[in-house]
Amino acid sequence: MMHKRFVFFAAIFLAAITGCSGSRDVSPDMKGFMEGLAKSDIAADSLKKYGAPGLDTKDMDMYDLKNPRVIKTEKKENLTCYTMRASAGVTTRSYVLCWKNNKIVSVDDKGFSY
Repeated sequence: MMHKRFVFFAAIFLAAITGCSGSRDVSPDMKGFMEGLAKSDIAADSLKKYGAPGLDTKDMDMYDLKNPRVIKTEKKENLTCYTMRASAGVTTRSYVLCWKNNKIVSVDDKGFSY
């Protein structure tokens, strides 16, 4: 009986973490952008590479963002928007990044949580 409960809860846990990741809906460009967030100095390079000219980055490049993950993907008119969370020291920062024509065209800083 205990074994069946363990298997049941393990299956629910795995479904929850894989279902919430949204990784299968993430474009190769967004994946490349997140790979560039390993260090804040690299984040600036990644923002330059994937950001549209004149992009307001909301100071993303000032944070050492680790382990970024997409938690939500949305289509808004002609944009694809990703809600992304990443560790920044003892906090977790959240951003909504909207893409058009393979470039980030807007960054919405959703703040942080502990």
